Amino acid sequence: LGLPASSSYLARNGDMAEESTVWAGYFQDNWRAHRRLTLTLGLRYELEGPLTERYNRSIRDFDFNAPQAFEERARAAYAANWAANPTFELPPDQFKVRGGLLFAGVNGQPRELWKRDKNNFMPRVGLAYSLARNTVFRGGYGIYFSGLGLRRTDVLQNGFERNTPLVPTRDSGLTFYSTLSNPFPEGILEPTGAASGIATDVGNAIEFFLPTPAASYNQRWQGSLQRQFGRSSVVEVSYVGNRATQVEIERDLNIIGNTQLSRSPFFDQERVNYLAANIRNPFAGIPGVAGTIGSNNNLSRENLLKPYPHFSEVRTSTYQGYSWYHSLQIRATRRFTSSLGLNGSYTWAKNMQAVGYLNPADATPYEGIASADRKHRITVASMYQLPLGRRGKLFKSVPRKLDATIAGWQLSAVYVYQSGVPLTWGDVVFFGIGDDIRKGPHTPEQWFNINAGFTRNTATRPASYHYRTWPFRFSNVRGPAMNNVDLSVNKRWRLKERGTEIQFRGEALNAFNRVHFGNPNTDQFNTAFGQINTSANYPRQIQVVVRANF
Repeated sequence: LGLPASSSYLARNGDMAEESTVWAGYFQDNWRAHRRLTLTLGLRYELEGPLTERYNRSIRDFDFNAPQAFEERARAAYAANWAANPTFELPPDQFKVRGGLLFAGVNGQPRELWKRDKNNFMPRVGLAYSLARNTVFRGGYGIYFSGLGLRRTDVLQNGFERNTPLVPTRDSGLTFYSTLSNPFPEGILEPTGAASGIATDVGNAIEFFLPTPAASYNQRWQGSLQRQFGRSSVVEVSYVGNRATQVEIERDLNIIGNTQLSRSPFFDQERVNYLAANIRNPFAGIPGVAGTIGSNNNLSRENLLKPYPHFSEVRTSTYQGYSWYHSLQIRATRRFTSSLGLNGSYTWAKNMQAVGYLNPADATPYEGIASADRKHRITVASMYQLPLGRRGKLFKSVPRKLDATIAGWQLSAVYVYQSGVPLTWGDVVFFGIGDDIRKGPHTPEQWFNINAGFTRNTATRPASYHYRTWPFRFSNVRGPAMNNVDLSVNKRWRLKERGTEIQFRGEALNAFNRVHFGNPNTDQFNTAFGQINTSANYPRQIQVVVRANF
């Protein structure tokens, strides 16, 4: 029929000339305070400049209280239709259209996209104390800041770039607004720069910089006791800890409150119908209101209950996140002969984090086990130099050419065991005891106990308007552990001419071609719930490298 059914966009892209600077200095001194005690004292300071754009072509901030010029018109349209389909939480006299973007260098706004952070002092302290001739204690503490501009954040160019939406219909297909022969009846929209002020991108999703960011930082500390046994063995026991503070979290500020969400553990049809109900769009026909908010005749009640109903999203970063890590680490080294050595290590750790929100309107992030947590890790590595040739124990009398062929070969192996990943869950309907979930058969066909209390009836699925209490992860419900062995063989030939050296290395990664199963399906309404249908590693890979150094 010559009528389009889907949307595409023609963009007018902006360009940028952005800059951020950093000044950093570091002082360190090693002080032998005692014949048994050595201290390492250091201090680093970083002064990072905010991001700027040479011609101020960027969003800077968001004015939460600025009224839009069309507020009265939108309020009148909302009031005219309120009686027919009332939203009692939002009477007409409380309907507001407030909030808009602020641009760098415009109307008193600074050119810098955020304020300079001046207190990034990073002390470092280390010590080594000899308890006995063959026993040493080592400890240390340090602070490390992450960058703001150095993370290569780009400027936000709403207003300086613009998309022209293809709008097939404004009334769900009763009539068609655009055709294939005339896809943009109103022409191509040109960027307005900062000229539209707070009205920029009204009707669309927007993003802005927090003008007073906080640089995330890590505090790291550790203490270790190292002891040598005989001439060829060393054992080290360490405690290692870390705490990250003010971790950046991106979130949408334009969401309904938790009081609007259903507390029912099941699908709440009444709440869904209420929030998803179509209300006459008070922004329809208002010039300058773009996107679905400006083009549709109806909007959902949820959209009108948002604090900034004239935008689809209002995104920025907060610095509420944090995490912490504690671990016991044991390392042992043993050299049996000049040709054979063995290294082993074990880590017992716990990693917790609060870097996400169970519900979009939650005031603080949720504390729980981190996705990167690995409770146990064992590593064993060995290298053996074959005792062949003139410098070995076998075939010591071979001719030089044969010696060059059989001598100098090294074999090495690395074995790694690592606990499985904590499984990540969605919003779950569950009536049971949480500890029973981990009691499954742990087979690819059923990894955890799917009968521990999960509801499988799809009619009970919670909607998006549900208040979540189910955690992201459990520390004792994990995916399969990793067992992996890598093998390698290598040899060097040293040529006389100008110190040239030829190196040969052959490696077999995942040498025994073992499958490391992926995580099971955690969607309780999926027919594959609890099953593993993927692998998390690669099949055996063999690679050969020849390298010449000269």
